Amino acid sequence: MLWSSNDVTQQGSRPKTKLNIMREAVIAEVSTQLSEVVGVIERHLEPTLLAVHLYGSAVDGGLKPHSDIDLLVTVTVRLDETTRRALINDLLETSASPGESEILRAVEVTIV
Repeated sequence: MLWSSNDVTQQGSRPKTKLNIMREAVIAEVSTQLSEVVGVIERHLEPTLLAVHLYGSAVDGGLKPHSDIDLLVTVTVRLDETTRRALINDLLETSASPGESEILRAVEVTIV
């Protein structure tokens, strides 16, 4: 899990880094993009955001040059169409089709 609403400091605020839990499992080449993607998700889904889970090849050791980044996002309410479209548009700015970019990977976000 990358981030959860349960991840709070003693002062009641969220941790300073979004990647505090899985940092060791995420290779350096995706951590910057991952941080940007999580930032977009937070911006659009707060205060309904419960957790962002990283899964797939990025955590199981099978990340290849054209592998995507898989995220499972948990929210408390269903997304309305306006929020969904805005989120998709912003996520497209932080993603690229496989093999299209030397810097960005494809990002697959599933929201439940």
